[in-house]
Amino acid sequence: MNKRIEEVYKWGLELSEFSPRIPGTKNIEKTKDYIVDKLRNFGLKVWLEPINFRGVFFHDWEFSMIEPEYKTITSCPQNNVGFGDVKAEIIDIGKGTDKDYTRNDVKGKLVLINWGTLADHEAACGFKKRYPLLASYDKAWINDVAGMVGYFEDTPGNSLKILEPGIKPMGGSNVPGPAEFGEKKQFKLPVLHIGKEDAEKLKKLIKNKKVKAELKIKGKRKISTVSNIIGLLPGLKKGTILIGAHYCTTFSGAICDTTGVVGALELARVFSELPLKKRRKSMIFIFSGSHVWLNCNISSLWFIEKHKKFMPNITAMLWMDHISDAVVIKGQKIKREKFPARLGLTTDNFVVFLLTYAAMFKNKRFPLVLPLSRIWTLCEMGPFDNIGIPCMCMQVMNHVMLTTEDTWDKIDPLQLYRDISVYIDMARAIHTIPGKIMKAFEFRGRSFFGCGALFKTIKQPKYNKGEHFIPEEAPNLLIGGQFEPIYARKPIE
Repeated sequence: MNKRIEEVYKWGLELSEFSPRIPGTKNIEKTKDYIVDKLRNFGLKVWLEPINFRGVFFHDWEFSMIEPEYKTITSCPQNNVGFGDVKAEIIDIGKGTDKDYTRNDVKGKLVLINWGTLADHEAACGFKKRYPLLASYDKAWINDVAGMVGYFEDTPGNSLKILEPGIKPMGGSNVPGPAEFGEKKQFKLPVLHIGKEDAEKLKKLIKNKKVKAELKIKGKRKISTVSNIIGLLPGLKKGTILIGAHYCTTFSGAICDTTGVVGALELARVFSELPLKKRRKSMIFIFSGSHVWLNCNISSLWFIEKHKKFMPNITAMLWMDHISDAVVIKGQKIKREKFPARLGLTTDNFVVFLLTYAAMFKNKRFPLVLPLSRIWTLCEMGPFDNIGIPCMCMQVMNHVMLTTEDTWDKIDPLQLYRDISVYIDMARAIHTIPGKIMKAFEFRGRSFFGCGALFKTIKQPKYNKGEHFIPEEAPNLLIGGQFEPIYARKPIE
């Protein structure tokens, strides 16, 4: 295997040792230091741009069936939920519709809910509706439910999943609901997720007899800090290319977004090795630490706010978020597709569309390129897209993302490097094209839909006098539904 490919894969293994990478924890601080060291070793000028937020840090949790028999079921808290210790009967509430609540007495009880699939939540969110996961909390709270236990239909095996509903730094979601309380918009309902296999067994038991369970979540709410990592690689002439990825994760987060982080690092290395005369434009690398646990716009919004005068100089923004897919491994054999499909989303820009199509085709990616971001924009590229900067993102979506099964051993080094090469070729091409030509084909205007168009506020909380940032311990990492650490695995040959 090519040494460069091996090196990039090794970075992913090293980053996995810091998982889960949750904002405000020691793990993400270690990740930050790792990325900063790499960028400085490549010769980039590096600085940090801190973002304050109201954090919810989970210290301990447990879900146990008490009657008719005692059994502890592996679980994890969903993002930003409440704390509590509830012992009560648990009711199967189906998908938690109004009819489900009408036909069941749930007051003061625990409920078991089917949250459906990731698509059920992300699509509604993109249309600027209340995030369905949060809407399920609203209905439970209105009906005086004491605690919620949920599961997803699309998780592999008995794995766990944490969604990213999007929370403002000051607290609360983009579409408020009754489950959010007070000025800080805190969620009070304690909510745990369990694997679908455990959920199915529990449902059968509930159907036949009364089941009593206990749900416990302990933690802390406080103001905390996470940093945007900014790396600058100077160019010969006017114009700057932005490269972005997020270094926070839910669990191990191999696809989302260790693949993007190692990809952005590789772009930094590749272009830092070029002599200045061949690097016509400057390059700025933005690593967001707030994407998963806060919201997927705040890092870009904050960067734009701090560098308003610099925005006209930006030629393009390339966003690297879950850029590579997991592979199917059977024994020592893997299924390596010759032309795997990749979704490319670009601004309504003919030049960017052609460059994306060509780069994907060259690197043997089936180019599903959609120049639709004026209608639907994504994540951290959204704020740049909305101020008229040409943007591009190539993504994969699969059933292991955001779950405990999203581990680095499922990443194919060869396929990963080809995905990274799409961005390398894009950046090389953009270096040669005058910024005026790039922007001449850009249709300005704010996007209507998509997660990249959801948030506008950059307001952040302030520490009280005498207080300062103290990172929390990260919770135990869950892998495959069990409490296990990640071990470095041999790269796939």
